[in-house]
Amino acid sequence: MNNAPDPAHSQQAAAPPTLDSSWNTDADVMARLSNATLALLDVLVHRFDDELVFSEALCGGGEFMCELEGLDESFGPLVEAEAARVVAEAAGLPPAGLFSPSMPAYLATIDALPLQRQANLVLEAADRYAGAPAPPDPRVAAFFARSTVRSHSVTVSASAAGPAAAPRPSTAPRR
Repeated sequence: MNNAPDPAHSQQAAAPPTLDSSWNTDADVMARLSNATLALLDVLVHRFDDELVFSEALCGGGEFMCELEGLDESFGPLVEAEAARVVAEAAGLPPAGLFSPSMPAYLATIDALPLQRQANLVLEAADRYAGAPAPPDPRVAAFFARSTVRSHSVTVSASAAGPAAAPRPSTAPRR
């Protein structure tokens, strides 16, 4: 009879990181927290179909997303707070920390918006959080589309250099 431990049975699943661990210096945990936040934002959009306002739709979602990411559910409130922060930012509210005293007022402001606007803010926040480039401000795009302002680095006019000449950097001192 062999009393040696079976390697297949001796490996136990590693316990998920908890708030007691050094989670804030662990790149893997931080990546999973970020993934859980993005997943929560993606799912929140569908909660508005149930006629829930943003703050109601947010409740409990963090724990569920942490479970899906292999994190302890104790990280749930952090995920929910981060999701609330990025939606408040998408709403144009002044930047605030995760646990800022202004966050309850921000949530009340978002909750007072029509549900479709809340859903659009969540979508915008998810796009920003995922790293998608923000769409340009239409006013800025219109300015550049209609502007005749030239860059200071180009001083050669097309008539002076001929139609085939490429613009050259200016050698004149800037004012």
